[in-house]
Amino acid sequence: MSRLSTGWTGPAGSPPLWPGIGLLGVLLLLAGATGLRAAQEEVNPELHGQVLLGAQAVDTATVVLHQVGPESAGPVDSVRVESDGSFRFALPRLPGSGNQRDVFFASVRRYGILYFGSPVSSVSQLDSLYTIQTYETRGAGEGGEELTITIRNLFINRTEAGWNVTDLFEVQNASDWTWVAEGDEPTWRYPLPEAATNFQVGQGDLGDDAVEFRDGVLHVYAPVPPGERLFVVTYDIPDLNLDVPLPGYTEMVQVLISEPAPPLEAEGLTQERPVEMEPGVQFRRYAAEGVSDQVARLSEGGDAFSVPVRELAVLLALLLTAAAIWALRRDPSASAGPEPVRREDSPAVGELADDEGSGGDREELLLSIARLDEEFESLDRPTDEAKERYRKRREKLLQRLRELG
Repeated sequence: MSRLSTGWTGPAGSPPLWPGIGLLGVLLLLAGATGLRAAQEEVNPELHGQVLLGAQAVDTATVVLHQVGPESAGPVDSVRVESDGSFRFALPRLPGSGNQRDVFFASVRRYGILYFGSPVSSVSQLDSLYTIQTYETRGAGEGGEELTITIRNLFINRTEAGWNVTDLFEVQNASDWTWVAEGDEPTWRYPLPEAATNFQVGQGDLGDDAVEFRDGVLHVYAPVPPGERLFVVTYDIPDLNLDVPLPGYTEMVQVLISEPAPPLEAEGLTQERPVEMEPGVQFRRYAAEGVSDQVARLSEGGDAFSVPVRELAVLLALLLTAAAIWALRRDPSASAGPEPVRREDSPAVGELADDEGSGGDREELLLSIARLDEEFESLDRPTDEAKERYRKRREKLLQRLRELG
């Protein structure tokens, strides 16, 4: 009997295994089975993680899985943690796969405070334990807790009635606990320019129901976990005679004014090179670093005849270029002219905080969408106005996510 024609027969007297296939066929089948198992594992990826409070496991919590892509975003599953704080999700697809490049991450709400794990955008991230860090809470003191502002950016744009300000605060909680509001006291408060009117909450880490504007002061009642949070508010001002209070410590403040704008004098700020946010849209920029308990003051009507140092340098370069051209015209034998005067490149737009809050970064957009979904889901009876605000803000974030590709 030929083994190649009838298959491997095994021990004497036993029936043939896979008759007619042969050894090569057996190997191919085994290889195919291994590939099938691998494919099954790939299409059924799992996210396994743990919820922690400090270094201790949280034994009671519900974890929500989020899936976010350019076309859709939202919670897809939820599970209760085990006694050791562990949880496990079967993902509907591989992270970062397909045309949509979906990203997954999980969240947990503890004592009404929402905490997120980091985004999972590649398969390799599934090999390590996914952690969601939560924190103990402490009540903010009277008048709110004093927090460091790492970046304060004011984007000022002209309107028909005057100027509109998008005011961005990147606030840092350097402690190991989450600050929460107690009673009628806010978690954090901050004075806004006295001339400001028509206050609104912008796209950041604040919900409309967590903010009050009273007597020109921003009152925040939302919890502030450790790390950095982005608070965005908008308001109108009649002109550029503007006092910007800077209480506490601010690592960096920037005031960016869309051109054309009138001549200005700045007290407490230094005029920097302008920034082109998009082709043809330029912002005049004033900045300061390491500011403590000061007021930055802008006033219209600076000396139109004074020539700042930067403009003087440009004027001098133009004069030197004109002199060189005049010399060339006098000496036709000259074969080479001077190098053209090149304008120094403006700083990248990415160096400045975006006027919608997450800075244009993909992960920040994903987290903003998830926070928005969770905050809306936590509302017991949202009004029609709240539903419409939620819909518009979500669609705007998704559109920006699509633009990033």
